[in-house]
Amino acid sequence: NNDLAISLLEDTKEIDPIASYKLYFYYMDKNKIEDAFELLNFAATNDVKAAQQELSKLYRSGEYVERDTDKADHWDEQYQDKTNSFTNKIYGI
Repeated sequence: NNDLAISLLEDTKEIDPIASYKLYFYYMDKNKIEDAFELLNFAATNDVKAAQQELSKLYRSGEYVERDTDKADHWDEQYQDKTNSFTNKIYGI
């Protein structure tokens, strides 16, 4: 059930960066750009590699946010650094 899945993600979005990252796509689909960007930032700041890569792409392209190559480079560097990964911290992989 899609509504139940969204509800569960909503319940954990402030403590689970992976939930925030997954909910980001839902918010983008619903055109809630500001909320989506906030979720993506939370996920990226908490070392979700896919979120860091997504932020780098957004800042580089200037789509939905003001183009900023310094921020794009910063998030790309974070993405490339595989030693700090949320998945690693949780699952040890």
